[in-house]
Amino acid sequence: MFNFDKIGEKIKTLAVVFSIIGVSVSIVFGIHTLFKNAPLGILIIIIGSFCSWISSFFIYGYGELINKTTEIAKNTKQGIKIEIESDKK
Repeated sequence: MFNFDKIGEKIKTLAVVFSIIGVSVSIVFGIHTLFKNAPLGILIIIIGSFCSWISSFFIYGYGELINKTTEIAKNTKQGIKIEIESDKK
């Protein structure tokens, strides 16, 4: 039903999408607030965008960690096969 192949890449893509959505919402909400309270609107734009951007680092890093772990696991399996084949000879 669900495809979990290359899940690290999907998590990294999701991090970028969430970051773009978060920055966009912060800008739109900040502009909306800007007409009622200018200093608060500017703070919402700056702090909201910054927090969305920084929080995406952790999600992206998690996706990268999964990619690297998968790569290490594949290389370890290949190394074990090579050792077993060399022991047989």
